[in-house]
Amino acid sequence: MRNALQVRTAIPILGGNFPPRLDYRPMSRFFLVLTFFLFFVSPAYAEQPMSVAILNLEGENVDGDLINTLSSIIRHEAQQLDRYQVVNKFEINFQDVLLVLGCSADSTTCLRQAAEQVNARVLMFGKIARKGTTYSLTLTVFDSETGKTLDKLSRTINTANEDPVVQIRKEIEAFFAKDRAAPTSRLQIGSNVSDARILIEDTFVGNVPLERKGLPAGRYKIEVNHPDYESWETIVELKDGADINLWAPLKPRKTAAPLATESTTPTEKGTAQSTEISKGTEGERVSSVNWGAWSAIGVGAAALAGSGVFAYLMVDVEDQIADESGAGSLTAARYSELSDRGNSYETTHRVLLGVGAACVVGGVIWLLVEPGGEATTAALGLTPTGVVGTVTW
Repeated sequence: MRNALQVRTAIPILGGNFPPRLDYRPMSRFFLVLTFFLFFVSPAYAEQPMSVAILNLEGENVDGDLINTLSSIIRHEAQQLDRYQVVNKFEINFQDVLLVLGCSADSTTCLRQAAEQVNARVLMFGKIARKGTTYSLTLTVFDSETGKTLDKLSRTINTANEDPVVQIRKEIEAFFAKDRAAPTSRLQIGSNVSDARILIEDTFVGNVPLERKGLPAGRYKIEVNHPDYESWETIVELKDGADINLWAPLKPRKTAAPLATESTTPTEKGTAQSTEISKGTEGERVSSVNWGAWSAIGVGAAALAGSGVFAYLMVDVEDQIADESGAGSLTAARYSELSDRGNSYETTHRVLLGVGAACVVGGVIWLLVEPGGEATTAALGLTPTGVVGTVTW
């Protein structure tokens, strides 16, 4: 029994009256130090993101716009990885850095000097070359601290049947996907202008239609623009598992000539985009919602609900008249008051009923005629003389 008592008193017990047999203070100090180390010291040793500089791709027989586009896509993909912290928001030409240093990219010492020049630990650089409809893409990830290549991409891509940007972008996304966690969100962006440019946080990521998977949760600035149209911007709040579909209705600039032949005589690029949409390939097709029609239906439903409320109030007034008349307490003034109230309820009921029916029927017809549409607003208000409804599209 004495031995059992010693075991119990080895643990501090609030309000206990047993004299301790074992000194537990050294053990308490040990756990205190261990707790401090785990919660305050160890985070300092957690893996920190590596600073990385995304250098523009070198081109061979490739248009300069395509080089800039692919370099922007690589920069955007790297920004989505927790292991990297991109130090350059704007373009850096690798050849300019090498020219300043007076060395070659074949030398590890030169690459380390280049990393120091741009204030980054990791360099991402590569080359895109074209021969006919075939593109050769190489991308190297170099760690200046270890002097080793962390990863490398080498692909030959035949773009005879598809837009080169779309094909090469898929290869770049697949290269970075292996280092990315499971997709937490899905963002689709479409527009009435097939070759409009899309920028996420001021970084060009491609042309519409576009789908982005695996973006971390947070707020993102989305911009869709085209030289002949007014820019469209919005802020998107992405949450874990979100599936967001955006439609950018671009309006022609007043000084821009109307594109009368856009739908009948598409360019080569436009044909490729249209074909891709008709195929319905995963990750590229974007559907639209006719918010105007649904808004009209919603306003109509609200008006019909209001009509039902006033119908109920009319019945209630009739019941009050019948109850007070049966009790013999209904006076002429009281009857006039209830009668005026009932007439007011009846007028409002009829107006709301008409507006609601018209909005619902109109919205349904609109959906049947045009399933997808641009942004539309609808408003319903009460005035001293009746109900006023406004629809803008």
